[in-house]
Amino acid sequence: MSRLSSAAVLIVLLAVALLESDLLSWLRVSLLDALLLPAPPTLSRFDRECSRLAGPVGAEDGVLLDGDPPVVLMGELDALSHEFTTADVHGASASTIPPGRIWALEMTAQPRLTPLEVPLPAGATTMHLHGLGLHGDVLFAVNHAFGSGGERIERWRVSRPTAKDGADAGTAGHPVALSALPPVTAALFRDVPGEPGERATLTSKLNAAINDIAPVSPTEWYMTQFVDEPASHEGAAAGLLPDRIAAKLLLPRLRRSRLWHCYCDGGLEPHRDGPATCRETACTAVGRRGVVWNGVAYRPVRPRSPARGGLGGRLYVSDIFRRVVVEYDVLGSGASARLEERRSLLAPHLIDNLHLEPAGGALWAGAVGYSSAHFWRPLAALLANASAAHAAARAASRPSPRPHTLLRPEEGGPPTPPMPSGALRFDLATDEAKVVGMQGRHLAGVSFSIPVGDRLVMGSPFDDGVLVCPRVEP
Repeated sequence: MSRLSSAAVLIVLLAVALLESDLLSWLRVSLLDALLLPAPPTLSRFDRECSRLAGPVGAEDGVLLDGDPPVVLMGELDALSHEFTTADVHGASASTIPPGRIWALEMTAQPRLTPLEVPLPAGATTMHLHGLGLHGDVLFAVNHAFGSGGERIERWRVSRPTAKDGADAGTAGHPVALSALPPVTAALFRDVPGEPGERATLTSKLNAAINDIAPVSPTEWYMTQFVDEPASHEGAAAGLLPDRIAAKLLLPRLRRSRLWHCYCDGGLEPHRDGPATCRETACTAVGRRGVVWNGVAYRPVRPRSPARGGLGGRLYVSDIFRRVVVEYDVLGSGASARLEERRSLLAPHLIDNLHLEPAGGALWAGAVGYSSAHFWRPLAALLANASAAHAAARAASRPSPRPHTLLRPEEGGPPTPPMPSGALRFDLATDEAKVVGMQGRHLAGVSFSIPVGDRLVMGSPFDDGVLVCPRVEP
């Protein structure tokens, strides 16, 4: 083969490699990890003035309920037991841990945290709540109920009870009352818009795979899929390993994480306790595939003319390990809705759930990992500790500790090893991402951040409690 032919072959191979790879994403993330590998800086004000309120185990997501006082609603996931541990090796899994609850954080002068009385709909006997979404007075929640109800989208009507309501319902002192609405447990799935699709349960199609949810109406929403295939209740996130993440960063053809649009595909049925429900729900895969899609947020755009295919809203979706938020225009609604990608917002850290400021000018994110090493190494250490503690407990014929209790060797002490994380704010006018605060002494891994007045509320998928901090300028 001549030198000219060899050069041509090499050029073709390089061109194919460039076309088949996302080299820029891989290089960007690799460079960020190299730069962030030293210990992260600590904001002294966060260290001094943040307060951790114990209670919810794995408050992975939250929503803000306006009013006087404002209330942040949170679910319990316990992602350590739900996603990373197994009963045989670590003594805990989603099938062995207690059911989660929904908590209300009243943002008064002295914030108050209260577990709510939550009626479970028919067919579910447990809750492991991942993402939450709020549309008007309808609360949405992703529930990984596994053998106690399967994969589900739960809905409740939210109200603020009067004194008489509390006395009648046995919920005196609770700031919020929830009444169950029909859940969604099955849908007509379309992997490509316009195809006939197949009817399937959420359990068979997406068991343990749905992450977050962003409602558009009481019967329409977008949701993210963060693991590639339906998973069991034993180590659901086992596929999220650093080497596999690196391969997906480099090679888009390996990406399987999807964004789903769900809507009514039939008529509506009235419901006595709230808005009508769909007779048939359809879910269509939309947008590009992600490395690991995670948080999702939606805001309507006025004037709205979705019935004619006009701009109805904007959708924001985070890819946690690619460290990017993709913004879409939402054109139309229901079966005719389509997405047009507008821009990508780059983040320096691993980003989880997303929350829009009410005015729509900024997007807040939980920076769940300062770098890849600061995310994976503490998890690996914790899993090793959980395995050793389970073996010791079994030898002594005593119950194994829940993994999250091993985060702090000393009661009330900081997580060890630390899992530095915090809050990011994206300015939607300038595309700029700014770090509002990083901490490592209070919570292990911050998955959401919600501004409430002059304060900031943050939760963790792994840790016990919620963090209330002063809202500082980035």
